[in-house]
Amino acid sequence: MTQENSCPPPDPTPVPPLPEGVTAHREVEYARVDGHRLLLDLFLPRAPGPAPVVVWVHGGGWRVGNKEACPALYLAAAGFAIASIEYRLSDTQPFPAQIHDCKAAIRWLRAHADQYKLDGAHIGAYGCSAGGHLVALLGVSDDNAHLEGDVGGNLKFSSGVQAVCNCCGVSDLFDLAEAWRSTEYAPYLDAFLGGPIEEFKDKAAAASPLTHIAPDAPPFYSLHGDKDECVPVQQSVRLDEALRQAGADSTLEIIQGAGHGFGSPQIESDIRDFFQRTLMGPCR
Repeated sequence: MTQENSCPPPDPTPVPPLPEGVTAHREVEYARVDGHRLLLDLFLPRAPGPAPVVVWVHGGGWRVGNKEACPALYLAAAGFAIASIEYRLSDTQPFPAQIHDCKAAIRWLRAHADQYKLDGAHIGAYGCSAGGHLVALLGVSDDNAHLEGDVGGNLKFSSGVQAVCNCCGVSDLFDLAEAWRSTEYAPYLDAFLGGPIEEFKDKAAAASPLTHIAPDAPPFYSLHGDKDECVPVQQSVRLDEALRQAGADSTLEIIQGAGHGFGSPQIESDIRDFFQRTLMGPCR
């Protein structure tokens, strides 16, 4: 992630090198929809037993971006399996296709846990911008039939996640629509919903993580730049407040002086610590 205020932020380049001892399985098909193959890249650490999983969901305003340059790859050196997934973009299908695909990927990972030596009981989700929105929605929509979908099958497996790291994601699409009104960003939201929010209010509510807050939400770690000119920092403030008021485990880190997209060794260390606490803790 870079110090940017562009929206969507550019994917980080170049593709990070594999940490020592990590095995890559690239272009693995996890589902197929109307002849369209949905793929993920799976990176496995050198570990004696099943590895907890962190699923990276890329950003790009739901309209652009890909799985190729995965900034979560450094976590593989700490013993996590990393799944960098793609999902249908809004120029192909509007919401809820994107969350259906993310949930399909989670179910696929659990269905293939034995094959790849994955700890299917400990799966975390990590994303930035549009990816931050989707991982937040993953975290609060377990057992929601409308958002579950049936993409890829494996329906006997849960799509629930045990931890969420949300970087500068959206929590309330109605507030976002107001912030983006008459800006260059407005078409991204229209494309995501399938048209103006005034015509798709029910869909916008369903797509807003704030709609689904519950006490049983998994631990959340949110990071947001206080100078973000794309997704207002208040989006993460409200998400954190709602989670904590519901009794969920939530932490918000506001990055002073940062725009839409940020990164540093300290931030990487903090994210690693969060996933170690939530996915490698005593419950394992």
